[in-house]
Amino acid sequence: MVGEPGLRIRSLIEALAARIAEGKVPVLLEQKKIIAVDMPFLASESNDWADFQYRLSSFLREAAELRDVILLIDDLPGLFLGGASESSPTPATNKLKAALLMGQLQCIGTTTPLGYRKLIGTDLSLGHYFQRFEIPPAINSECIQLLSGVKHEWEVFHSVVYAEDALQKAVALAERDVTDELLLERAARLLDEAGMRVKLGLSTRLRDFFDLQRRIESNAASKKKAMTNHDFERARIHEDEERKARENLLRLKEQHRIQDLDLACVCRDDIEEAWHSLKNAVSCFSPTTTGSEPARVDC
Repeated sequence: MVGEPGLRIRSLIEALAARIAEGKVPVLLEQKKIIAVDMPFLASESNDWADFQYRLSSFLREAAELRDVILLIDDLPGLFLGGASESSPTPATNKLKAALLMGQLQCIGTTTPLGYRKLIGTDLSLGHYFQRFEIPPAINSECIQLLSGVKHEWEVFHSVVYAEDALQKAVALAERDVTDELLLERAARLLDEAGMRVKLGLSTRLRDFFDLQRRIESNAASKKKAMTNHDFERARIHEDEERKARENLLRLKEQHRIQDLDLACVCRDDIEEAWHSLKNAVSCFSPTTTGSEPARVDC
């Protein structure tokens, strides 16, 4: 898979894994499992380059023996080029090519267009082992669809929910920025920033919510006690106080778009606030048009 790194390639791979789990794939892919090769972990556990190659070769041998595994290798040039001279293939790469040639192993590799050119330039035979699949940058409508598929991760992390119009607003504002980042990455950064800001804002308001909850519980208990003692006048007073507290709690939830005390909603206004915040943060460190020293900006 040749394309810029980011959410799109990951989303496509996750979608493939989901279809395999649901059985919505051709017969050849049924019962397959996608296993990602954690190269940084293997490197961190290795003493040196030779030890890394030994561990990786052992992993590839075990994967080939399973027969029902599809390996996912992120940054494929890092496996074939990293740490080795361009003219000498490593034991791990030889084992991988042999397993692919004999049909013992299936593999998905990801890289950038530049990484692919370097990889093929080093070993032309790799073009026979891997079929090139171009992943163009996502356009507006595709960005919204992809963000809908991965927003759950931010919702869990920030304890928020994203409204549908928030995704649309994030993509629309990301299109207005002219940076080196891809549209999808800029929109994702806006969603992350907005989720963080809404969660922080919620935490500062929790005291009011908890106070109202305590008032509701206290008045409910006092009302029950008054009813038991046949003090109906006092029971009516506590019932009125409980009703007022519930109304205030509902009003606060609607005002701050909160579904429950631990879950806030991120809407298009929150996305716009996050966008302005990020632009202001960037402007604080923007270089001047003349000279090499950064401009001093009061933020």
